[in-house]
Amino acid sequence: MWTGVFRGNSGYATVNRKHCKALKKLGVDVTVAPFTLAEQVVTDDEEINEMIKKPKSVRRPVIGNIVGDAAHHIAGNPRICHTMLECTGIPTEWVVQLNEMDHVFVPSNFCAQMFEESGVIPTKISVIPHGVNSEIFKPGLKPLSLPVKEFSFLSVFEWTERKNPEALLEAYIETFYKNPDVTLILKTYSSGIYDIRKSIDMISSKYSASGRPHIQLLDSFLPEDKLARLYNTAQCYVTTSRGEGFGLPELECLSSAVPVIYCNWSGHRDFLNECNAYPVNFKMAPCKTNVNTFYYAGFQWAEIDKEHLKAAMYYVYNNYEEAKDKALVGALQCKDIWSWENAGRKIIEVLSPYDTFYK
Repeated sequence: MWTGVFRGNSGYATVNRKHCKALKKLGVDVTVAPFTLAEQVVTDDEEINEMIKKPKSVRRPVIGNIVGDAAHHIAGNPRICHTMLECTGIPTEWVVQLNEMDHVFVPSNFCAQMFEESGVIPTKISVIPHGVNSEIFKPGLKPLSLPVKEFSFLSVFEWTERKNPEALLEAYIETFYKNPDVTLILKTYSSGIYDIRKSIDMISSKYSASGRPHIQLLDSFLPEDKLARLYNTAQCYVTTSRGEGFGLPELECLSSAVPVIYCNWSGHRDFLNECNAYPVNFKMAPCKTNVNTFYYAGFQWAEIDKEHLKAAMYYVYNNYEEAKDKALVGALQCKDIWSWENAGRKIIEVLSPYDTFYK
């Protein structure tokens, strides 16, 4: 049984749906138990809805994809918490509750090392990566019809401190100031505490309006097929995130053969490297905390080197054919290695010794 959030477009909901469908495809009898009564029907996803309708049993393995201090809600045989955090440690309460689990699933080697260093028992930890459907996220799709210039950079993220949008905007504007041939596409949304348009205006106002390069904001939901086309609309993907548990948009871009520029720290390093993408230097700094980031208090994350980022963006802009060849290497790796089915096989490998896995 898999429990967690299933409705909506958050990373947690997307990952939960993808893992459950992959396990079902591999022949596993999957039952879904959403956290709330409001999620008893997942809009427009009949496959997940059928899993929700099935009888529930805590006598079988139960995987809860939730934050670590809610692990005590998981009841199963065995009990598995699938979780992550994107900084240099996890809170003590997480460690206490995770050590009560039979298994702890994390999406990257970065998380595995960080959880172990924080005190989670190493033998409980298994790396269960996210995946990508290379039949959907692939090169050659028809671009979306957007008012973009000759060369487009793209970033897909929730507008938060962790994603560091200020560094992205500053680097882009400073690098391409008075360049009429570039666009930065921001596919973003806010959980409510940020006004995105005002935030963009505030950051951009530091530069004369006459020289600012084009910025295209997309703040509405895109279904998966249109998201794949959005990736094909861009010539380069850029992330300035201060930390990633995994980095699903980066993997989807890589699968789409879109060159990726990224901060060379945290979870996305499992699949991004200098052979298939463009890493940017960083320095460690204390996490910035607010009502949405209190789990990070007392820890550190990465501050991207803005000058190195500017150089990387300018280099890809001027050497696009080389960058495209790099990205094609990454796309082949995604097809061979980074599927949701391969992630499902890792789950089966961990849980198959339990008799209850087959009941």
